[in-house]
Amino acid sequence: LIEGTTLATLFILFFAQSDSPALSRSPAMTALRTLRMTTHGDYSLAEKTLVEFLSRYPSEPKLWYRLAAIRYDQEKYTEALKVAQTLSENEGVMAQALRANLEALCLAELGQDLDRALFLARQSLDLTEPNSPFYLAALDTLGWIHYHRKDYVKAQYYVQLAKSRVGWLRTPQVSVLDYHLAMILLARGKDKEGLELLKTVLSARHGHKPSIKRSQTALAKLGLSIATSGPRS
Repeated sequence: LIEGTTLATLFILFFAQSDSPALSRSPAMTALRTLRMTTHGDYSLAEKTLVEFLSRYPSEPKLWYRLAAIRYDQEKYTEALKVAQTLSENEGVMAQALRANLEALCLAELGQDLDRALFLARQSLDLTEPNSPFYLAALDTLGWIHYHRKDYVKAQYYVQLAKSRVGWLRTPQVSVLDYHLAMILLARGKDKEGLELLKTVLSARHGHKPSIKRSQTALAKLGLSIATSGPRS
């Protein structure tokens, strides 16, 4: 998932499109509450909170998207994909972009229909204005899909393009960009650069918790410890 600004901003922009004034505040506040939970790494509680809320307001598509995104971050890709594929396409351009983005990521992680994943990632980017806070996420997703397709040159191009547009932003989602680029560099045989980026993810003060976990796993698979770049004895 990985965005170039805070998810809070995205949700405010997203919920501003709501046609239901009576419900807009409550779902928006629920989304922001769960954002705080995930920022502290409590994804299970965030998921439970959303499931309970959606049992009362099942027609709130924006919270279904939030639920799918949280399940994606927990690596529950099949469950996340099922939710993403049921989201309405009639919620406006931004909603369409978010849905396409998430569905593409789930398909890629599951190794399913990578052609469709690429189509959806391109669709998400095409639907997003370059000055939108979601544009970096769309660029990153396109790069990540190319990574899963083993087109590492294109993958690096798009993720680096996303990183080049981050500027002063230092949010947990920047860790997602660093993790993705690290894995791409490792796949291209650029071990030193890749390992340095994995360490950057681990040392981030307010890093993206799932990306930190995945970076630790990547280092472990390489036979490296978190504290050193040398092999374990």
